[in-house]
Amino acid sequence: MTDVQPMRMAATSVVERAFEVAGQCSTIDEIRRLLRDEGFAQVDAHLGGRTIRRQLKGLLRQEPDLPADEKEAGAAAPASID
Repeated sequence: MTDVQPMRMAATSVVERAFEVAGQCSTIDEIRRLLRDEGFAQVDAHLGGRTIRRQLKGLLRQEPDLPADEKEAGAAAPASID
C-alpha cells in the first residue's frame, strides 16, 4: 500500500494576501510594504488598480478617534513645572 500525499494548496497570491492583511494595516502603502517584506513580487502591479485599492481601503484598520478633550489637550502646549 502506498502513502497518498494530500494535495498542497496553491501558494497564496498577492491579491489574496493583501486582503488577508488589510485589517492589520492603516494604509495601502503599508500593505504593499508588508507584502514586499514577505517576498511577494510585482506588488505594485497587482495592487495598482482603482477597484482593488477601493476595496482594500474599505478593509483598512481605522485609527481610534481620540475624544475631543484629549485632542485639545494634545494640541495645547505642555505646562511648565516650576
